[in-house]
Amino acid sequence: MRKKSLNCLFDNIMWYLLYLLPLIVWLILLARNEFNAIYTLSYVFENMGLGIINDNVILTALNGVFAVGGVFPIFTANNFILVYMTWFIAIMIVHLAVDFLVFIPRLCHKWLGCLTKDGDE
Repeated sequence: MRKKSLNCLFDNIMWYLLYLLPLIVWLILLARNEFNAIYTLSYVFENMGLGIINDNVILTALNGVFAVGGVFPIFTANNFILVYMTWFIAIMIVHLAVDFLVFIPRLCHKWLGCLTKDGDE
C-alpha cells in the first residue's frame, strides 16, 4: 500500500471510531453489566460528559426542525436519533476544523518547497 492510501485509511478509521464512540461505550457497558442495570443510549450521552443533552445549539436547531412543534415533526423532543445526529454533526464540525488547521501547514510546506527547489527533480 502506498503511504497516501495508508494515511487515508488510518484517518478514516479514526474519524469513524469517533462517530461510533457512543455506541462503542454503550456496548462495553452492556457487556460489563455487573449490576444488572439497564443502560440506554440516552444514559451514555448523559454520563459521558459530552453535554449534548443540555443546552446545545445543534440539538436545539434539530428539535426546532424535526421535533414535535417544529417544521417537519417526526420525533419527540430530545429523541435518541436527534441526540445521535447532534453528536454526528458536532464531530463533523470538529473534523472540518482539524482538516482546515492541517491544510494550512501543508500548503505552506508545498509553497516553500516550490520556492526553494533547486531544479534537481
